[in-house]
Amino acid sequence: MISSTEIPAKRAEAVSRMILGPRSDHGNRACYVAGCRCEPCRGANRRRHKSRQIAAARLADAVRPNGPPVPGSISRGGREHRVMLCPGAVGLPCVGRDGGAWLRGGGGVCRLCVERHTVWDGLVDSGPAREHLLSLRRAGVGYKSVAAVTDVSPNVLNEVITGKRPRIRASTERRVLGVRPEDARADGALVDAATTNRTLRRLLAMGFARREVAQHLGYAAATSGLQLGGRRRCLLSTEARVLRLAARVDRGEVVPRRWGQSELVRELLARGVDRPVHWRTMAAEWRAEMAVLREIQEAAA
Repeated sequence: MISSTEIPAKRAEAVSRMILGPRSDHGNRACYVAGCRCEPCRGANRRRHKSRQIAAARLADAVRPNGPPVPGSISRGGREHRVMLCPGAVGLPCVGRDGGAWLRGGGGVCRLCVERHTVWDGLVDSGPAREHLLSLRRAGVGYKSVAAVTDVSPNVLNEVITGKRPRIRASTERRVLGVRPEDARADGALVDAATTNRTLRRLLAMGFARREVAQHLGYAAATSGLQLGGRRRCLLSTEARVLRLAARVDRGEVVPRRWGQSELVRELLARGVDRPVHWRTMAAEWRAEMAVLREIQEAAA
């Protein structure tokens, strides 16, 4: 027999099933949002609410207030009470009413602001995300690379850039604004070529031929040389290859062909030569010393 306390729950479940029909996805919050009030769907909604509270408490320390608490007053029971109000967080005003929420418990940010900047997933203006996507584009990061990093649909980001989607979810905005250029650049992204050109000039000053550098970088043997100074931007993959080659040269693994074998580099490193740009002079002196030493050895023999 059903008790009187179970009647409202049973009635709500019966009405929900009559409205929604025979659904097979009961027990998740999507079905609860659609209008179902059966016990599995209500349990799913309670679990979602509890998980949001746990996540907000875990991320509360990352929400920075705009300043110290603001003195104010609130009306309760027809009386005015002097209290401290929330100053807002992350550069935005407090989302509470009447100019700020009551700071209970001595925290620097109210619970509403913590939830808004951590777990709240309502609709927000897409303007900040659009500006950030455009700045990433100027830095050589396209929206498809951002989509791969943030796990957001490329179509959504494209519509944000073109202005077709004026509002997006707050979670989407947080993920987009958290992307830095160095986090999402693909191998084909264009970057400033100043570092690449400077490194290549240093290699040429050490005695490398242009064709030789091109072959070490993995280009075809028929490549006649390198183009320096003519381009202000280069591929990210090209910059990475040039820096890897420079690191190998600094470790003595690669030397110019005109210098001979890599024993020369190890000898110069043992002598404390810390500036590769001076290795050509040191190499000539080392060769002269080795020639004199060989002549002494031959005369002694």
